[in-house]
Amino acid sequence: LSVAYKLNDWSFGANMQAESLRYNGMTASRKTLAGYGTLNLTSTYKVNNDWSVQASINNLLDKNYELTYGYNTAGVNAFLGLNYTPSN
Repeated sequence: LSVAYKLNDWSFGANMQAESLRYNGMTASRKTLAGYGTLNLTSTYKVNNDWSVQASINNLLDKNYELTYGYNTAGVNAFLGLNYTPSN
C-alpha cells in the first residue's frame, strides 16, 4: 500500500509492505518464516529543473524479519541522495 503527496517543490510518500507466514525451501528441511510488515517514508525536494534531493527512512518501526531463513534484514535505516536529471 502506497500513498504520495506533492506540495510545490516537495513530494512525500509512505509505503507499507506486509507478508503473511510463508515457507523457505522445498525440501524436508524447509522452514516456516513468520509474517511481517514494514513502513517506509520518503521525501524529495526539487532544487531546480535539473537537481533534486531525496531522503528515505526504511523499516521505520525497526521490525526484525527474514526474507530467507537464517539471513536477517536491515533494521531501521536512512538514505540521502542527490539526483541529477538534465532538462536539456
